[in-house]
Amino acid sequence: MSLLRRRIRLPGPQRTIVGRWQRALLLGQQKLAKQIVYGLDPSVWDRDAVAVVEAMLEIAVPRYSRPHPYEHQLDQFLIELRATYPDERTPRGADIEALIRATLGESNVGIGHIDGQTRYAIHGLVVDLLSKRCR
Repeated sequence: MSLLRRRIRLPGPQRTIVGRWQRALLLGQQKLAKQIVYGLDPSVWDRDAVAVVEAMLEIAVPRYSRPHPYEHQLDQFLIELRATYPDERTPRGADIEALIRATLGESNVGIGHIDGQTRYAIHGLVVDLLSKRCR
């Protein structure tokens, strides 16, 4: 049984890690969001949690991008992403661009080479930056 399903059966407010992270992120509590996931073993996040983060990306990207964004819009977004997250562990710009384009419905984009951990990192970074833009 997944972590989220087990949590749903517990009385009281839901306290999943992904739920706490998502709430902190959307409320602009960046420090808390980082504390929640900093040093967290990825195995703690089950498939349901990864699906929640992916769903956040699938909702956020179309709201803040046009379908088939102009090249300069996507380039600007990638520049802003690199400036906001200068860490060398930040995924490659080409992978981020491919995932964004696939999320916007472009069918000719290859994303099969992007492993699950990299996808998860991209989902989190993109959603975090988009939530910062909304404030």
